[in-house]
Amino acid sequence: MNPIKRAFNVVFFLLFSLTAMHAGAQENKNTTPVDSSATATSSTTVTVASLFSSGIDYFGQTTEKALPYIALNGTLRLKSGIYASITGFHLFSDSAVVSATGLTAGYQFTIMPKLTGEASYAYTVFPKESPFLQASSPHMAGVAFNYEHVLNTGISADYSFGKQQDFFISLNNSKEFILNTDSERHILATTPQITIVAGTQRFYKTYLVERKNNGKGKGAPPGQVEEENRVYDRFGFLSYNLKIPLSYNRASYLVEAAYQLSLLGNNASDRAGQTNSFFTLGFYYQF
Repeated sequence: MNPIKRAFNVVFFLLFSLTAMHAGAQENKNTTPVDSSATATSSTTVTVASLFSSGIDYFGQTTEKALPYIALNGTLRLKSGIYASITGFHLFSDSAVVSATGLTAGYQFTIMPKLTGEASYAYTVFPKESPFLQASSPHMAGVAFNYEHVLNTGISADYSFGKQQDFFISLNNSKEFILNTDSERHILATTPQITIVAGTQRFYKTYLVERKNNGKGKGAPPGQVEEENRVYDRFGFLSYNLKIPLSYNRASYLVEAAYQLSLLGNNASDRAGQTNSFFTLGFYYQF
């Protein structure tokens, strides 16, 4: 595609997505810019957000080749805790303007003063031969609970389904540190977070097979296929993740830069022990 025409398409995509966000709006798990930790608000809010990421992060795992992207999101959150969102993704390596589109609906609720819960469902539209890791499983249903004490502790269970089915459990602990003294006008903060993810990885087997088929590779012998299926069907530790963000927050908007280091667990097949690094830069504005 002509570089000038491609640049025009990208700009058009950004403007179109920002316009759509006012009418729609939370997210596709682990690929979206919006934080879902908030519970029901005192008023109905609309949040628009944009996020740059240096690569696809799917429960700490990523593609063999780095695929930086930009995501644009809009979220409508009602006082009751019900929310809905739309997210558009553009891979910089993709000639298409929209590389994927995610739609999410959910409900956040308070169980007791320091314990909250959330239930959500997300559906993402991926084009044929999409390079996204999770393209074989466009549906995601999940439940999560968050408890605020000395730390902020969360646990979530996610079921991803479609062509393949995978189940994930994530446990995270985080702690916010305010870095400035003039916190009434603006807040500069960091909230380091450690997350442990366990699950199956049939999605990764599909990703490898489709990548090989796109390269016109030959299929593996039946015996090898059966052994590989047992490996990818197995439930175990997938990744250990450390995320260090730095955020600047004013009355209506927040800017955040973050670095994440992910160490792959023993259930990541031949990739166990490898590390993945991600850098993200996000902007959020709430009406």
